[in-house]
Amino acid sequence: MDDDQSVDWSCLPEELWLMIGKCFTSNIDLLRFRSICKSWRRSSLIPPLAVPPIFTPTIAASSGQLLLTPTTIYRLEPSDLSKALSTSSSSKAWLIKVDESSYRRLCLLDPCTNNRLSHFRSWYPFNSFPKGLNLLNFRFVELVKAYSISLDGSGLTFRRFHHEISGKVVTFPNFAGTQLENCKFFYVHRDGKLGFSKIGDDEWTLVDDKNSYYDDIIVHKGQLYVVDRWGTISWIDCSSSSLKLVQFSPPLCGLGKKKHLVESCGSLYVVDMYAEGDPNNSRGTYYEVVDLKVYKLDEEWGRWLDVKSLDERVFVLGKDCNFSLSARDYHGCEENCIYFCYRGCASMFNLGTSTFCSPKVFWPCPTLFNYGGCV
Repeated sequence: MDDDQSVDWSCLPEELWLMIGKCFTSNIDLLRFRSICKSWRRSSLIPPLAVPPIFTPTIAASSGQLLLTPTTIYRLEPSDLSKALSTSSSSKAWLIKVDESSYRRLCLLDPCTNNRLSHFRSWYPFNSFPKGLNLLNFRFVELVKAYSISLDGSGLTFRRFHHEISGKVVTFPNFAGTQLENCKFFYVHRDGKLGFSKIGDDEWTLVDDKNSYYDDIIVHKGQLYVVDRWGTISWIDCSSSSLKLVQFSPPLCGLGKKKHLVESCGSLYVVDMYAEGDPNNSRGTYYEVVDLKVYKLDEEWGRWLDVKSLDERVFVLGKDCNFSLSARDYHGCEENCIYFCYRGCASMFNLGTSTFCSPKVFWPCPTLFNYGGCV
């Protein structure tokens, strides 16, 4: 076949489209596939409304059900057609976060706070608030898959009725295509307890009943790691039924009150948050963040390195996941900065100048909706 010869995909046998339609694991990919034409839409039925897994945790401070709502962070790039029609020569992409608890309606979220786009309605001029995003104008690249944690005391399963609580949950193993029924959910509660559960369990099981001072958990290079409030990183041995904790690093001995784990360029970092008050309290409002310090774990020598600059990288400390990005690749990102949730709003800390400010350009993304994406 000649390289310049076009292919009429609509001529493929219908049974192939049926097979292709069953292979999608991403809600966005499924919606984009169904939007091409009627025959593609007929070949892929929308599954029933997705219901997030529900557990009854023993480590929660309040009564109710713990709901795990899937969220995904995507790199959003203009499609080839959008690039051809655009007068902009920028190669930067946008960062978006999507609540994927429903196949029928996807909600855009703030990557730091998990606030819905509608939370920023007042930021837009009168009658200019975007009503939607045309998925065909963009190319989606999945960056991070996570779960937000909601405490639901009403038995309702729609996100707008949930009350988000602080804590971190990860699935293990987290390889692409792994069924949730085959995963364990590991959870660091805001009071420092570390537990795990599986779908169908009636309660959570504590991994370490002697230590209730864990701050964060992450999957790094296919292995589970947790950090406690003294900055000691341990890995969880999931090969045995006992789930033994093995110390991986020396204590950091940082004086901050909360440690955050971040993976960047293959290395493990800890962001130490200095605060007046308790960042782990149930409301998250009675504390003042006064400083952030960054440390890199030298895994070869087993020591901590004091990091003075992230260079062109940025760290994002989200409510349900932490990650690192190249500031040069995304609209609105400022290099050598740490983005985090503070009192329900996004805040930014410049590591070079040790100053805090509000990242008004980072989200919402006005250039995203001005790029022909609104419908």
